[in-house]
Amino acid sequence: MEDDLLLDSLAENAQPASDDVSEGPPTSPSTTPGRSGARKAQRYYRLGMYKKAAELYEDAARGATRKSQNDFLHNAAVALSRADQHAEAATTLEQLRGMTGGDTYDTTYNLGI
Repeated sequence: MEDDLLLDSLAENAQPASDDVSEGPPTSPSTTPGRSGARKAQRYYRLGMYKKAAELYEDAARGATRKSQNDFLHNAAVALSRADQHAEAATTLEQLRGMTGGDTYDTTYNLGI
């Protein structure tokens, strides 16, 4: 039951990268930083390819502003959780919590702390 609440909370709080997202997976598997990379991740997420989406969100965070990094890492944690990669999702939330210095994304709640 706690896992269901965690998943529900994470899914409800996912931050959109953009509203301008075409259907289907990206045509290029290459790493793309920033919002462009997040849009690719979002397409994979919408297709239910959560592990790949998480990887792309993490890649996108590397070339983004601090605010966007926070959003993309939060989305990566959501995708990892949806992919049943709960330990990895928790690690990503811990990383986000350290970056934000607090509960910007309810990370403490989502981690069950």
